[in-house]
Amino acid sequence: MEAKELFDEALEWLKKNYNKHDFFNERDIEYRLHKYIKDKISEKNLPFQVFNDWPLESGRKYVDLVIRKKDETSDFKVEVAIELKYEPDKKRGGDDLRKGKLEQSTVFWCNKQGQSSVEGDIKRAHDYVWDKKATAAYAIFVDEGCRFYYKHKHDKPDVAKWDEGWKKGMAVLIVKYPLV
Repeated sequence: MEAKELFDEALEWLKKNYNKHDFFNERDIEYRLHKYIKDKISEKNLPFQVFNDWPLESGRKYVDLVIRKKDETSDFKVEVAIELKYEPDKKRGGDDLRKGKLEQSTVFWCNKQGQSSVEGDIKRAHDYVWDKKATAAYAIFVDEGCRFYYKHKHDKPDVAKWDEGWKKGMAVLIVKYPLV
């Protein structure tokens, strides 16, 4: 099994099991994916390791999750780089999120520097592969309430796939590199 296949399997698992977990922020989704991948590596005795907050470039933003070969010697080379963003549903009720958290978006679609935004993640995923720092890269945006879906549904249709099959009223943007 290749590292990319392992992550595709993890993403499919998350899709099928999303409603069984409570997510409050990006790191909760990151944790579930990290744990699933780690468990599969162990269970199948795969030659990979999974890490969060991995530096692909000295002094630059860290990658949310990476899958590396166990015998890789370069700190700046990974098999799969994964950038994540998460936007909770603003209609979500209950006592599980502080008042005011859902009134404004927790992520930006874009900003002037392109950092800490969905477009910034997409660009970084592209650059990781283009610069040969990753064999494959993903930018994933879990948009629970479809806050951005209708606004940006047709952005880069040859690259971006909005997957609506996760749960009712939710969309997930998946951008994979290299393009296939």
